[in-house]
Amino acid sequence: MAKRQARLNAAPGERLEGMRRHELRAFVTVVFAGLLLWGGYMLTRPSTLPVRHVQLTGELGRLDSARLREAILPHVTHGLLRVDVAALSAAVEGLPWVRRAAVRRVWPDVVEVEIHEQKPLARWGNLALVNDEGQLFVPPETEWPTGLPVFDGPEDTAQAMAVRYRELREVLTPVGLNVALFSMNERRAVILDMENGLRLLLGRGDQQTRLERFVRAYPKVIEARVAEVRQVDLRYTNGFTVIWKQGPQA
Repeated sequence: MAKRQARLNAAPGERLEGMRRHELRAFVTVVFAGLLLWGGYMLTRPSTLPVRHVQLTGELGRLDSARLREAILPHVTHGLLRVDVAALSAAVEGLPWVRRAAVRRVWPDVVEVEIHEQKPLARWGNLALVNDEGQLFVPPETEWPTGLPVFDGPEDTAQAMAVRYRELREVLTPVGLNVALFSMNERRAVILDMENGLRLLLGRGDQQTRLERFVRAYPKVIEARVAEVRQVDLRYTNGFTVIWKQGPQA
């Protein structure tokens, strides 16, 4: 009975002590949260950790520096921690000659922008350029490089045409023939028009094998008389036919 009375007498004091500890923890929590909020506010102020340098890396051959500056500056006027990396990347990638852009913050005052430029492989008619991955992009027409081959094919074939063009170009290089027009129809049959006026009908299947056969014969059979040739039909199993400008010949 005495032990029970002692416990009853001590309970109010213990409860008071527990309330004090709870109040102290709540006070510390509030103070800590307030410090975090204040610290976060101070760190995100433009005057705290301002961006002092923008470092550009990568390929910068065709980019217009004024347009690049216009794309970057609105995103680096705040403090370093307030730079929206995704928005800045999107702004730079919106420029015509940029394929990809990677942005990162470098402590304490640098924003680094890594740029990968478009590498034009061909023209897609008169509408766009095709990069080396078979993707279409549209820079100002006044900036289009000269001397690019022209692709002519269904809308969804740009990537396949880029792959096939590189393969066939490699076969033609040893004999000095350059493609001016690469045509592919709905059935994926290919026609190559060379810069020297020669037309090659490759058809659908075994295009590389057919072209290799032609390249082996070209220096001996055609090269000396190429100006007289209208087109060469390579759509045969074991050879090809030559159509001459001045009528049928053997």
